[in-house]
Amino acid sequence: MIMNKWLSAMVVLLLCASARASVPWSDQLVRFKQSSVELYQNQWDRLSIMKERKERPDTIDFMKHYKLEQAGVDFGKMLSLVWLTLYTKWYTPVTVYFFPDMLPSAFQSQAVRDKRSNDFSERRRKAVLEAVGADAALGGVATNALQASSKGKALEHIISAAHDLSVHELPNNVFYATSRLFDGPYRIFPRPLHKRAINQGLKKLAEGDLALRRSKLDDLPLPVLKSACEERGVAVSGRSEMLTGLNEWLVLTKSADAKHKTSTDKTRLALVALNTASAIRRHDRRRSS
Repeated sequence: MIMNKWLSAMVVLLLCASARASVPWSDQLVRFKQSSVELYQNQWDRLSIMKERKERPDTIDFMKHYKLEQAGVDFGKMLSLVWLTLYTKWYTPVTVYFFPDMLPSAFQSQAVRDKRSNDFSERRRKAVLEAVGADAALGGVATNALQASSKGKALEHIISAAHDLSVHELPNNVFYATSRLFDGPYRIFPRPLHKRAINQGLKKLAEGDLALRRSKLDDLPLPVLKSACEERGVAVSGRSEMLTGLNEWLVLTKSADAKHKTSTDKTRLALVALNTASAIRRHDRRRSS
């Protein structure tokens, strides 16, 4: 029974992966085979890395961290497709046709990946603008920080102003905007779901930072480097600019990691917002020039 479920899901993947293509079916079959092998290998690597992380956590670099995170997302999508296939049967291809991001990464086109990245950046941009607007009505801590001469001074200003305030004690408008920074749910959902999104986002950043410090950033493949930058709000442009942004991030968070967890969380949250605001300014300058 379980095998039939998985086989049905794989057939659906073939139909969905081919739905938008204009190439012959023979080529689609080859592509499906390659994607299936890639998906299987990614899941096998995920199990190996999970075992290594449990036994030797200090050996997990960012490349392994990236594979682990990506394969975990793909595994969740596979389970969702299995259950979707069981209940909607052959309507599943229609669903995935309109929502191709439901497919595991091995079956996604580059256009789908780029769209997901752009959508994520746009949501963050709106969240930062919303947070700054809400903060302006509460004293303008963020507004004053954005006028600082450097990110380091802006960070010090924010941490000092929010010294006795934890992330989850932020005013409602700022709190919900913070949730959207980490791809949290819409505001109508209960506060605990937003809190969970923030916690998971901050935990992922902290684990990723440890992995980055064990890695040689210059050797990271471009897609992996872009992913690290997008998670931290660093502007995705040339390779040298991305490396500079990541190194700056690691320097600014290094001192916070030795302090209390609340300070670490606030540091990372503030840096994501500052990096995103910086990217917005750069984008606006390019449009106006």
